[in-house]
Amino acid sequence: MARTIKDIFCRYKTMKGFHVTRKAGWDTHGLPIEIGVEKKLGITKEDIGKKISIEDYNRECRTEVMKYKDLWDELTVLMGYWLNLDEPYITYDNRYIESVWFLLSRLYEKGLLYKGYTIQPYSPAAGTGLSTMN
Repeated sequence: MARTIKDIFCRYKTMKGFHVTRKAGWDTHGLPIEIGVEKKLGITKEDIGKKISIEDYNRECRTEVMKYKDLWDELTVLMGYWLNLDEPYITYDNRYIESVWFLLSRLYEKGLLYKGYTIQPYSPAAGTGLSTMN
């Protein structure tokens, strides 16, 4: 459903004559992946850097998050989603990370970043904020 809605808005603007870059992307940061890898390896957050190196842990997370990429690409083609699948952005790629830091620095320089307060779900077990409550 979410992919269809994203496609509808971009497709509508494209059909209205706007240039809409249709780039596939993979959001690879997330607590569900970390928890899944920890379960798969039989480790906890505290074991990272002790029983498993940070590099090996990160490698496992990258492998886990991309294991369904081919299926997502196939679904994308089958549903007729207008995307460039040949050059996707991947959020663990340093080029993507550096672009985000660059844009944040520009916002900071323009005085557009500020400290605010929000209510956010928090996981004491994971020691982190949660993006959604599922």
